[in-house]
Amino acid sequence: MPQVDKRRLREIPVEFNAVENLNGLPYYNRLTLVLITDGKAVVSIHGEAKTFIAPCILCLSEQDKIEIIENRRLYAQSFSFNPSYLLKNRMTYKQIKNSETDVLHLFYHRNDYYNGVLDLPQDFYIKILEWMSVIGIEITAQSDSRWTCRVRAYFLRVLNMLDEIYSSKDIKINKQTSNVDEILEYLHTHYMEDISLEMLCRQTHTNRTTLNKNFKERTGQTVIAYLLDYRLRIARELLAHTGLTIDEIARAAGFIYDTYLIRQFAAKSGQTPTEYRQEARRKYGITVYKN
Repeated sequence: MPQVDKRRLREIPVEFNAVENLNGLPYYNRLTLVLITDGKAVVSIHGEAKTFIAPCILCLSEQDKIEIIENRRLYAQSFSFNPSYLLKNRMTYKQIKNSETDVLHLFYHRNDYYNGVLDLPQDFYIKILEWMSVIGIEITAQSDSRWTCRVRAYFLRVLNMLDEIYSSKDIKINKQTSNVDEILEYLHTHYMEDISLEMLCRQTHTNRTTLNKNFKERTGQTVIAYLLDYRLRIARELLAHTGLTIDEIARAAGFIYDTYLIRQFAAKSGQTPTEYRQEARRKYGITVYKN
């Protein structure tokens, strides 16, 4: 059932289940994110048996077919939502697949090495668990009229982190790039915090020149340039899909001041954040539930 906004007497197409037993999945007319926090289970997905071992996450569309074969003290929580919560109202799954936005691709894209399940590295799991907990609290408490924006913002953080995990699945890790992988994982989980190159050098026991050289060979950018671009990517998605203020978005994306975000955003894109927000919503037909 849609969540009822107690303050505005409207239906918001989201649900949060603090205890998800996997029965009845996928939910009708919903995309569902399931976070496995403990235990394990054997599940058939489209006829293929898969063992879930915590921590991991499932990204399911209503077109997925899953069946519980064996449940071994599995504990999970889930967040379900209609695509209209992030995209244009009444978009079909075919339209989502063919749309220019890829914010939901993990829910419908499948290939030989990805069937909707992602194992979670420990640092990523801790952050995702924290953000899912915030989503659950916001939906339950509805402490003010801006709770829907905060839910959307935290959910986008989760999606971005999952996208980084997905993107790294087919990257072969070796000794030469191990420091780079460690730094990438740290940036993707701590981008909203104060990060310096000196701190990263201490963390990886290397010097600035070597770290930047290895990082640039892997990503094409220096560490700080990559971090800036990643923060701007987070800011763009929050601008397009939430009603958060520029100041709130700046802090959520790791910028100390909104003026710094505005300056960097304009330098990189030739637009102010406000201009980008207006153009993105017109271009992609994005509907935001206003406060």
